[in-house]
Amino acid sequence: MDEKFAFDTQAFYNLSQMSAESSSEFGKIERQKWEYWTGFIGANAEGAEIKKYLKEQWPNWNPSKYSPESMIPGLNKFGEEGWELVHMQPIAGVGKNMDVFFQTDIGSFSAWYFCVFKRPKL
Repeated sequence: MDEKFAFDTQAFYNLSQMSAESSSEFGKIERQKWEYWTGFIGANAEGAEIKKYLKEQWPNWNPSKYSPESMIPGLNKFGEEGWELVHMQPIAGVGKNMDVFFQTDIGSFSAWYFCVFKRPKL
């Protein structure tokens, strides 16, 4: 095993002990708690509000119908509510039961994304 990447269990144990001791010495340290939201977001630049937003941001650009930039206003709304995007993955499609469609051949296009957001739990 490469020694640069060897895990030093004794050092980890010592750090754990120091952390436990400092917690008891200075009172209980609260850990941050999170809440999560998962869902599908589609890119579509056809709506009037989205077209207006894109024109304001990039006046000399003519975006394609499924431009990813069309998702920015929706993502900003999540951000205004305290949600942070922590994962976004393109998917081939969403089924009628909200299941994810996987395409195995190469060369597929998609305008749908599976997203995970988190924010501090109050």
